[in-house]
Amino acid sequence: MVRIKSILFIYLILFSTINSFPLPKRNLASLALDSSNWSYDSTNNVYYQIDVTYCTNPATTTYETLGIYIPGEYMTCTQGSSKYIHFFH
Repeated sequence: MVRIKSILFIYLILFSTINSFPLPKRNLASLALDSSNWSYDSTNNVYYQIDVTYCTNPATTTYETLGIYIPGEYMTCTQGSSKYIHFFH
């Protein structure tokens, strides 16, 4: 029982010490979704963005990206020069 209490005490000390360090500042603005970069698939009535980065420091962008697909019924966009622009309400 004493050993368990000792291990628990050491764990609590380590846990409180680790959590006292400030987190590094991240550039979260780089993760913002570009509302003027939507593509449209008229055959399937879907708006989409592909190759969207989902973390601030990806190891590789070859496979650490995602695709976002939204059915046309749920989104209102205006066609720009080459892409569609979504205006958030």
